[in-house]
This record gives sequence, structure tokens and C-alpha cells, in this order.
Amino acid sequence: MKRSLMATASIFAMLALAPSHLDAKRLQKEILSCNDGDADACFRTATLLSSGTGRSKSLTDIAKEVAFYYKKACDAGSAEGCRAFAMHYVAGKRYDTDHKGMGYYFQKACDMGDETACTLYRMMPEQP
Repeated sequence: MKRSLMATASIFAMLALAPSHLDAKRLQKEILSCNDGDADACFRTATLLSSGTGRSKSLTDIAKEVAFYYKKACDAGSAEGCRAFAMHYVAGKRYDTDHKGMGYYFQKACDMGDETACTLYRMMPEQP
């Protein structure tokens, strides 16, 4: 009984971690739309990746890919993408190659009308 309970628990754990076929198809669709310049699709791609869809890579690689798509969303005009990318700085993950910094991305999101980003930007310490 105990062995079959453990086996059942293991199967449920594997199913919970494995992305569904539909999520993988949705991820591919979002990536294609993102590559066509759709800022919302870039944001959704990052969100899907951060929720575990496509989790065949290491967590570090996934975090880099998530940041890449949040920045891509930001660059395409998504305030949410800018704020999410800035939050990677808050978490101690700095994946930008232009080294503009957390404040830049919070301010950019704020300038696009993201009130949460405005609040977070105002809470930041003074920049040198």
C-alpha cells in the first residue's frame, strides 16, 4: 500500500512539473508573434516561461530567457514588460546587456503610464 501510494505521488509530481502539449503549442505561437513585434506576445512568452512551460532547461537559463522576453516586450512598448524586467534587478538578476539599470526600466514603464512602476521608481534611492 505504502509503495503504491509513493508511486502515485511520484506520477502526480511529474505531471505537475511537465508542461502540457497545449502550453508548449501556445508558447511557440506566442514566440512567433513576439518575433513579429507584438509586445503583448513577448510579455505572455515571458510569463509562460516563468510559469514552467518549456522547462527543459536549467533554472538559470530559464531566468535569462524570461528576462530576454520581458526586455523585448519593453523595447516593443509594453509598460508591463519594462516593469517586469526592472523587477529582475530587484531580485538580483541583471540580464541586460546595455546596463541601463533598474531605475531606467521603472521610469520607462512609468512614462508609459504604469502607476506601479511610478511608485517603485519613487521609492528608489537617489541615483548618483
